[in-house]
Amino acid sequence: MQRYIILLFLSFGILFNACMEAPVPITLIPPSGEKVVVLEEYSGASCVPCVEGHQIIENLETIYEENLVVITMHTFVGGQGNPLPESNYDFRTQAGHDILEYLGFPQGIPSGVVDRTAFPGGDGLQLSKQQWSGAIAQEVQKEAQVLLGLTTDYDETTRKVSIEVNILPLEDINEPTALTVLITESGIIDWQATPDGHVEDYHHNNVLRAVISPTLGENTGHLTKNDSKKVNYEFTLPEADASGPWVPENCKIVAYLSVNDIANEKKEVLQGAFSTVK
Repeated sequence: MQRYIILLFLSFGILFNACMEAPVPITLIPPSGEKVVVLEEYSGASCVPCVEGHQIIENLETIYEENLVVITMHTFVGGQGNPLPESNYDFRTQAGHDILEYLGFPQGIPSGVVDRTAFPGGDGLQLSKQQWSGAIAQEVQKEAQVLLGLTTDYDETTRKVSIEVNILPLEDINEPTALTVLITESGIIDWQATPDGHVEDYHHNNVLRAVISPTLGENTGHLTKNDSKKVNYEFTLPEADASGPWVPENCKIVAYLSVNDIANEKKEVLQGAFSTVK
């Protein structure tokens, strides 16, 4: 198949250190298969540069649609991850912090990890916002080693969501694997530091709300080609908590299967999936 690489330069008019930041190049390679890439982004309400990271993500989601899933985590490391004094909500979670500790702390935020894979020029697994598009373009072209079938059933009366994940290996996976299932929410309106000051009605998207499986994944072992596995979870959505209201229409269930070979420091995400709650 012929591949086309297109460079788009996005300028968001964001001012840093009294000078205009150079436009961020976006590498575009249209997806050709069933690989779903996972971007784990680290952000914060007190982080002015994170606004541009969010805008880049919006463009990448438009480009890749179902081939990209984003998880935005606010953690307890550094002041930029903290809520603002005016904030109504605190998006920081212990689970997000634990995942960050597992993946390796970045020099600063915004930062992101693409498929838990190391790329040239990265800081371990961590990539700057300028590097996300190139890494995603590379990952999305990979042949899928495994497929994840993710279905959800939401009960409006009990606010309970039933989750079923079907794992279908397309080849033998001779490394230990783990399945992580979590929930994100978009459209949470709260304060955010921006180049124009503190904005009250900022839309926070893809925010990690809870990890439903064990935080670093449920052990799914070595996988054999065409030998499918099914994993089920249930989760009851609270009405609200310190991170804001839980609006079912704005929530997604996210699943990803990763290599879990701690001894050899292999953490690669093999496949992702997502489904709306309602």
